[in-house]
Order: sequence, then C-alpha cells, then structure tokens
Amino acid sequence: ATGTIAECRVDIGDRVKAGDILAVIEAPEITHKIASAKAKVAQMKSRAELAQALLGRAESLAKTNAVSAETLDERSSATRTAEADQLVAEAELHELEVMQDFLTIRAPFQGTITARRIDKGDHVNGDSSAADSWLFHIARLNELRMVLHVPPSTALQIKREDAAEVHFPDLPGKAFNGKVSRASGLIDSQSGTMQVDLLLPNADFSLAAGLSGTARVKAQSVASILMIPTNAIATRDGITNVAVVEGGKVKFQAIRAGRTLGPRIEVLSGLTADREVIVSPNSLLRDGGPVNATPMAVV
Repeated sequence: ATGTIAECRVDIGDRVKAGDILAVIEAPEITHKIASAKAKVAQMKSRAELAQALLGRAESLAKTNAVSAETLDERSSATRTAEADQLVAEAELHELEVMQDFLTIRAPFQGTITARRIDKGDHVNGDSSAADSWLFHIARLNELRMVLHVPPSTALQIKREDAAEVHFPDLPGKAFNGKVSRASGLIDSQSGTMQVDLLLPNADFSLAAGLSGTARVKAQSVASILMIPTNAIATRDGITNVAVVEGGKVKFQAIRAGRTLGPRIEVLSGLTADREVIVSPNSLLRDGGPVNATPMAVV
C-alpha cells in the first residue's frame, strides 16, 4: 500500500518469526475510503431492503389484480438492481479492507533481517515495480544452501540424500555436515559441470551466508579411485610424472591425472596403490639416484 512509514519495528540482524510485524504504513486516505465504502454498503443495503419490501407488496396485490403485471415486473427489476448494487458496494469495501491489511508489513517466514532500506517517515509507493522498491531482505539462516559445480564423472555418482562434509577457509579446523538436496541433471555447456545443491543445518547460526568453501560428498563410487597428494606431481617436458622409490632408487613414472580435489589429485593410470611416491620432488632428483625413503602419513 502507498503511504508513509509510521513504525519500523525491526533492524538488521533481528530474527523474526512468520507473521511478526516488521513495519506499519500510515495511509489516512485508505481509512477515509473505508468509512465511505461502509456508508455506501449501508445505503445500498437499505435500498435493497426497500425494493424487496415494495416487491413483496406488489406480489400480494397482484393476486387480486390490484397491481398490473408491468408494475410487478418493474418492482422485481428494481429489487434485482438494488441487490446487485449492494454486492458491488460490498466488493469495493472488501478491496479497500484488503489494501488496509497491506498497511501492516509482516514477515512471510521465519528468518533474519539482512537488509533494511526504510526509516520512520519515509514514503513508500505500493504500485512501484522498481527493483529498489523493497523494504526488507529476510534470509532463512538456520539452514543454508551450498551450490556446487561438479564435473560430470562425479555428478553422475551423486544421489539425493548423500552425506557431505564441508570445510571453510575462514573457519579452519571445523567441519560441517550436510546432505545433497538436489541436482540439476544438466551438464552446463559453458562450464562443463552440473549444479548440485547441499543443505547445511545451521541451528546455532555459526555459519554466515555467502561463505565459500570445499565440500566432500560421500557418494557411492563405481570403482576404486587412486589419489595422491597434489604436490607429488612433477611435470617434465610437458608430461605428468611422479617420482617413485624402486629398490632404493628414484624412478620417474608417467601417469594420467584426473580431477584435482583440494590437496589431492586422482591418478587414472600409470600408478598402483602399492608404490611409494615421493612428496614434493625437487629438481635435483634424477632417475636412478639413490634415496632413503621416510614414510609419512597422508590424510
């Protein structure tokens, strides 16, 4: 509704429930129109009652031929017209009452006020369709949605309700549990990925909306995947290699790498799980050079 902000009851950061009053708009002209519409309804009702009473008398007199058929028809038409006028007046009153309800701005759902662009005394235009005509932004933060862009080979393995573990660089050492809520089912022609959405419970509001992080979805893989630390890769002459230990000596072995998943990378071929791989191989290493391998734990 168009009017002036009389009350602004919430501010940024406030948590509201569905139906809570956020603001009240003052529009005296609507109040005056409602009073006028109620008076018109009463007037039309009186006319309809009078027309009905006159029709009843005419019907009684018509039985003794004291009233002509033409007069009876006129009274009947006048009654229907008066009743229709009453319905029109009641509809106009209802429309104004609905508009009056819009003078009270209520929260459509439970959430947190994330933005406010009005203050007491500001004028708002109810007929505006401009992009900046909003009053408040409300976000549901107790459960967040995380959007992933997943390569096809992985996306085709992910199913709804699959569990996920999410990490954020801004919250080191913390892991958050989520689950897959939906997948678009479409491989985007531009990025070559599929959109997959996760839902993250956030009942304690420890997560802020808008963070970027890494998600590990615990999907059912169609085959075992060999993964090694990313820093074990050594590119030589444009060929992807790894340095392995064989009989106490260094051996550079060409591999075919797959996806890079954070600190790890897939090995599609050229390496088996029983080989010892040198982490962070330096430029001094040469094929056949002796090494003393020290095992390390890789997470």
